[in-house]
Amino acid sequence: MASTRLFPDLAGQGGLATRRQLLDAGWTYSAVRHALSTGWQKALPGVFAPHSGSLSGNDVLTAAALWAGDRAVLTAWSALRIFQLAVRCEDKPLTFLVPRTRRPQHAPGVRTHRTSRMPLLLTELTSSRLNDLAPVNRGLAQFLGGAWSRPEAVLHELLDSAPGLPGVLFNPELRTVDDVLVAIPDAYLHPLGIAIQVHSREFHTGTDADGRDRWTETVGKDNRLVAHGVMVLAVTPTTLARNPQVFLRQLVHTVDAHEGRPPPDLVVIPVSTSSAVDRAG
Repeated sequence: MASTRLFPDLAGQGGLATRRQLLDAGWTYSAVRHALSTGWQKALPGVFAPHSGSLSGNDVLTAAALWAGDRAVLTAWSALRIFQLAVRCEDKPLTFLVPRTRRPQHAPGVRTHRTSRMPLLLTELTSSRLNDLAPVNRGLAQFLGGAWSRPEAVLHELLDSAPGLPGVLFNPELRTVDDVLVAIPDAYLHPLGIAIQVHSREFHTGTDADGRDRWTETVGKDNRLVAHGVMVLAVTPTTLARNPQVFLRQLVHTVDAHEGRPPPDLVVIPVSTSSAVDRAG
């Protein structure tokens, strides 16, 4: 029965999954159809949410990226529209570029367009002779390293500049030995089992698409880390921007207090360039 199956919890997908991912997780076509009739919804053809509530803007974008498939790249105009910087394409669907070997697709509010020249930002930047690209290159490097927001990028810069911090990883997956995802902390000092979480009012207040309180969810994630033996040190974007040395001193004191402590019994999967891009959608 479908009730004995678990909807896959896949990093960076906002609680969504494709039909292929569901099948890989043990679902059958008939079980998916039954779930759709009893509470699920189809975000886009072949992309499902395990609830009937409204989808946030990020959920819609994630669903579009999953629908477009591997190697799909959002066009510049569509990206500008998402960030409310474009004014001439509000009524056009989100458009993804795909390799010419793929067939074009259309769905409500989204489409794919075939091209023989897939855009590769990293290649363009490294081959460019334009001046003043250092900030862009630095931002791209931070993004590929797993920084999903400006405060996280500031955290990366601060920890990279701090000497003597052991084994800092950014946005690694922490899993149990039987491969259950515990959390993806913003930063993790692997040898000591210390997680650093950037908690922002912007992203951790209000309710999500399921009507759940975001702050309650945030506290729950921190508690889940603690329950698995991880020490959690939280910091706000304001502290990182205005008093970074205060936070750094707190971190150093925490490291000193945990020196010699064995790390939790968790599997640590570092972020890679490809996974950073995949998580971003």
